[in-house]
Amino acid sequence: MGSVVLQLGHTFDILIRQRIVAKGRTLTTRQRHDGEIRDAVHGFIRVEHDEWRLLNSPYLQRLRKIHQLAMTYLVYPGASHKRLEHSLGVMELAGRVYDTITDKRRARTEILDRYVLAKPKDWGYWRKVLRMAALCHDLGHLPFSHAAEGTLLPDGVSHESISAELILSEEMAPTWESMGDEGLDPLDIAKIAVGASRLPETAGVKNLIDWEILLHDVIAHDALGVDRIDYLLRDSLHTGVAYGRFDHLRLLDTIRILPRSSRSDSAALGLEEGGVHTAESLLLARYFMFMQVYNHRVRAAYDVHLRDFLSEREVLPLTDISWGKLRTFTDIEVLVDIQKVSASQSHSAHIVAKRIEERDHFRTVYSITPQEKKRASNALEQYRSHLEQEIGAANVRAWSQPRRDSVDTAFPVRSSQNRIQSFGEASVVLENLPTPEASLLLVPSESLAEATELVESYELEVS
Repeated sequence: MGSVVLQLGHTFDILIRQRIVAKGRTLTTRQRHDGEIRDAVHGFIRVEHDEWRLLNSPYLQRLRKIHQLAMTYLVYPGASHKRLEHSLGVMELAGRVYDTITDKRRARTEILDRYVLAKPKDWGYWRKVLRMAALCHDLGHLPFSHAAEGTLLPDGVSHESISAELILSEEMAPTWESMGDEGLDPLDIAKIAVGASRLPETAGVKNLIDWEILLHDVIAHDALGVDRIDYLLRDSLHTGVAYGRFDHLRLLDTIRILPRSSRSDSAALGLEEGGVHTAESLLLARYFMFMQVYNHRVRAAYDVHLRDFLSEREVLPLTDISWGKLRTFTDIEVLVDIQKVSASQSHSAHIVAKRIEERDHFRTVYSITPQEKKRASNALEQYRSHLEQEIGAANVRAWSQPRRDSVDTAFPVRSSQNRIQSFGEASVVLENLPTPEASLLLVPSESLAEATELVESYELEVS
């Protein structure tokens, strides 16, 4: 067996191990394009022929220009990794989980047989769909990922819904039609990538069937989803914050399709008992990464400045979410624009652009505490209003990481005695784990001393 080194187009410089001869015969063109990518987190990521085609498309290559953690690299210099790396990692992990949950040596055969009999398409088709969905789940991210999204997108629009629109678009249709003997159904890919609630109304899908829910959960499950597994490991590596690490290999090896309960005929993604502790570790890692990285005060300040800049430039809210708009709407264009505007004193966005360029970010003057929130649920609004009256609304910015729903702990766990119980029953560690949230008020550095005195002297009105 020999190997050659290739250099792919679209500046995607990677090494491919290309198998030339197998079993005494030359492989087909399709087989020759199977290969591997060296990844900082997972070692080698295996890439199949059709996946190369998608990977080298402009839709995926655009993610090379979207930072995974927005401007967090201004706090943690190593956090310069991009959405493409993450998408590749999610695809690799999704394939591993699929192979585990469909392995009849490990799975409950009666559940697998029911799904095999219920679906006209074979297991190989759904494995390909799942991996394509994992690769495409973040296609719709705006520049700097979540920092420019949320309230700045029109109501009812999210990066997930944009991803679904792209997957189902006319532009991507030839890509799906060219895959396999009969092609791939883009609606299957969109359903697995984003779930039913994020699909456009024109798709005509209100709910997913059980099998589709299982595959979507492989990507998006609260405690078992490979999206979360990859971003925690990847963000931890690149920021240098060790809190995000956990024994993910053990977790991947213990994921199963299980009955939802001992009395249920329906199935759900679940765990063997041996994976409970590493699932707990994942959820603890998530909490600590939010508190140490995602909710970092300086990161929050740059999120605010980026949003102010894009709003001032009238880029957002984004009304055109077509591929024609998105393909030239990446971090690169925004950073070039920031640099130009920061040098133009006559521009209305000059001040905020200059703050980003010169790292003269706003400082945190107030961070709401759990005690104050119990005393007054609107404590942040009270302090904000008071500061705006005294130092001006232009000098006060609020940033919040909204309280997230509690993690779903109802998924099944199978004990060594073959008894089914919920993860919540099997785990006692997470009973008192708080959900990560943060709310900050920020002011210019030149106003920090005055603003601090104003906050300290203010009498909070208890609600």
